[in-house]
Amino acid sequence: MAVAGKELELAIRRYWVERFDLKLRSWEKPGSKLIRDEVFEGSDEIHLYHLGRQRVLRMDPAKANLIDWPADMKMRSLDAIDLIPLAGNGISLSLADGALDFYLEPDRFRPARAVEGIEVRRVDSSADDSLLRELVGACSEKDIARAEIYLDKPDPVIFGGFHGGRMVGYASHRYWGEMIADIGVLIHPDFRHRGLGQAIVSTLCRWCLENEVIPMYRVEEEHFRSRRIAEALGFDLRVRIEVLRIG
Repeated sequence: MAVAGKELELAIRRYWVERFDLKLRSWEKPGSKLIRDEVFEGSDEIHLYHLGRQRVLRMDPAKANLIDWPADMKMRSLDAIDLIPLAGNGISLSLADGALDFYLEPDRFRPARAVEGIEVRRVDSSADDSLLRELVGACSEKDIARAEIYLDKPDPVIFGGFHGGRMVGYASHRYWGEMIADIGVLIHPDFRHRGLGQAIVSTLCRWCLENEVIPMYRVEEEHFRSRRIAEALGFDLRVRIEVLRIG
């Protein structure tokens, strides 16, 4: 049975509060938590997560003292626009392209129509390896990075679109915890703007819903074509990540 309603909402909240060591009830309460994250060492970015009314900020520990943090930040839901004036020591903060996390409520799912001449089926990562590598080779490095495709460590569930013996589209997921599946999609440059991305992601979503997996779709805020896939299939925006750059 598909994960829906309060169970879906609780699964999303639990994932995020466990990831950032928050309390479950904090989702509904205003507040901001600063994480001096070693993963960000050497980075000029601050990632600001909007989790309900709670905010989580991750940044390079060495740069945390460049911001004049408000004394009451633990009780305030800080947004990027609030942080920009707080930069001190002769530095500046500017907004960069952030990310949006969409989740699929089963009763809002709007399956996409098939694309004429394209067969969509489950991919065997071993038997179809050469076809997948050919598709990846036809795409730009930016496309591959956005899709987060790792050829030497394929995702557990992959669906492909096939035309004339070639793989011309790809959608897969990798697990976040036990229930949430982050979807990546890659379409051959010659087969874009035909609805193929929607068709393949739709098939993957149907598999997720039938297997009690929560489909999640992360996309760069300004990547409007990719956003349209999630919106067309009925995904709801639940989490937003603002990115600020230290200059």
